[in-house]
Amino acid sequence: MLLALAAALYCAWRFAGPTPLQTNLLALLPATEADPVAEEAVDQLASALGNRAVLLVSSSDAAHAKAAAGQLGAVLSASHAFASVTAQVPPFDFGRIARFYLPYRFGLLTAQDRVLASGSTETLRGALAERLYGLPNAGLATSLADDPFGWLQQWLAGLPLAASNLSIEDGFLVAHHGNTTSVLLIGTLPGSAYESDVQRGVLLAVANGEAALKTSWPDVTVARTGAVFYAESARRASERDVHVIGIVSAVGIALLMLWIFRSPRLILLGFVSTALGIVCALAATMLVFGKL
Repeated sequence: MLLALAAALYCAWRFAGPTPLQTNLLALLPATEADPVAEEAVDQLASALGNRAVLLVSSSDAAHAKAAAGQLGAVLSASHAFASVTAQVPPFDFGRIARFYLPYRFGLLTAQDRVLASGSTETLRGALAERLYGLPNAGLATSLADDPFGWLQQWLAGLPLAASNLSIEDGFLVAHHGNTTSVLLIGTLPGSAYESDVQRGVLLAVANGEAALKTSWPDVTVARTGAVFYAESARRASERDVHVIGIVSAVGIALLMLWIFRSPRLILLGFVSTALGIVCALAATMLVFGKL
């Protein structure tokens, strides 16, 4: 009894303060110590990619899609379920990208330009004339003085940024597909996508935002993706299975004991012993590992 009382008091004291429950499923995975730097890099990358929610607001009316995206971004920001919500991008100078790579331009050549650079003088003169009198480049442009042959400009054209289907319109990241206009919103989570509290907050905020859009813009649809939505769905399904199995097994054990012993007192003692075992196990786990 003293052991059970001590375990119960310790559990009550731990749960009275900051919760000792760890709901991040990834915390169950063992840490690899082969290369701590690589491990940290992988964790940083997983956090940057996994702790985001991406929403796409679409409509056949471009003005409606942009207005609805602005409204949804405001609702999500006001909910405080996200650390930050990006609906409209700030003004950005695309020349910064070219200036970043400019000091390394002599080594940034496409395979075709490398062959051209090792060619004859006449070939180089023709490339220079094409650069001088050709049509301006619609992509990431470089100055003639810094890149007379346009080799850096052609290398920049091969970056993934140049292949993006998104364009900036009125401050929004917009994609057009047929008659449909879609606007991209990105939300950064305040914690891990596998935390149950984070999942509940995000789902509630997104549901409220979608409900508000249905009232103001009936023609607008919202598509969403992100680890937080899949993790919440998996957690809900697993919790449902555990609850069903636990309830059915407890009822089955109670009926079996009642049928064999014909006494509710023995059933009570059986469940009391199980409860004491659970309390002592909780206390020992939190005492040794610090969390559950």
